[in-house]
Amino acid sequence: MSETEILHQAFRVILFGTAPALLAAVVVGILVGVLQSVTQIQDQSIGYVTKLAAVCLVLLVMSRWLMQTLDQLFDAIYRLIPGLMTGPL
Repeated sequence: MSETEILHQAFRVILFGTAPALLAAVVVGILVGVLQSVTQIQDQSIGYVTKLAAVCLVLLVMSRWLMQTLDQLFDAIYRLIPGLMTGPL
């Protein structure tokens, strides 16, 4: 695996690892905002706590997949290091 392939894989891990949590925060934020405007409850902590809970739940569900993906990425980087050291000086 070359350096560019590892870089592409790292960007994919970043994208696919953060997108579901960010999407959950956005969806929950919109739903809580609509609910607060309908009920006229203007407490900001309700939005923060529900978004935090949603993001934690998504990260908990994704944790196994994310750890396996990060393990594969770090293994590829570790295997690439000896090849980097034997290059031209």
